[in-house]
Amino acid sequence: MKGLLRALLFGMALSLALIAIANLLLPDFLPVTKNQALLTGAFAALGSAVALWTATRLTVTPSWLTAIVGWIVGFSIFAFVF
Repeated sequence: MKGLLRALLFGMALSLALIAIANLLLPDFLPVTKNQALLTGAFAALGSAVALWTATRLTVTPSWLTAIVGWIVGFSIFAFVF
């Protein structure tokens, strides 16, 4: 499963980036205070950047199927964990 971690990190980075965009651009629609939404968005953006930076330094997966599964699982894992 060489490269699966890279695909997982790319999926996680995409998920965190979408959370950051939602928190930073639309904080009024969330059930938290505006300051909490902005802080969560900032940390999600930082986490997304770190995940992308780390993923680009890992080896590429030789199988497109592994890459697709990794992206889907990586995108979904953030919702399952938190």
